[in-house]
Amino acid sequence: MKTWFTTVTYAPNPDREEYFGIGLIMVIPETGAVKVRFSRERVTRINNAFGIEKSSLLESAMHNAECLKTLDVKNLEYLSVYENGVIRFATPKTLVIAQESHDVSFAELMDQRFDRLYQKLIEF
Repeated sequence: MKTWFTTVTYAPNPDREEYFGIGLIMVIPETGAVKVRFSRERVTRINNAFGIEKSSLLESAMHNAECLKTLDVKNLEYLSVYENGVIRFATPKTLVIAQESHDVSFAELMDQRFDRLYQKLIEF
């Protein structure tokens, strides 16, 4: 099944154009599945490095994204073009998840791929 994912970046000072990956969103249009995860620890480290107080606006934006139950590729494309504040969304990319074995369900396979992508792109 074709899966789409986008990274969510944080620009503590948008004028400097420095972006840090803080989250990952994955959607599967065929099933309507959505996975979202943010690293609040990473946001805290970034804020400490820049001397920034905790932002309730940033926390609210992350919370709202985590609560999304319906999200599709069009939404991700829209966000990647028009969301230009302290949170930015990368252009969605495709990821093909092929179920190679019947021992693992598609949902488990999706979770594994999501976790690996999250570790590579966000959590290091």
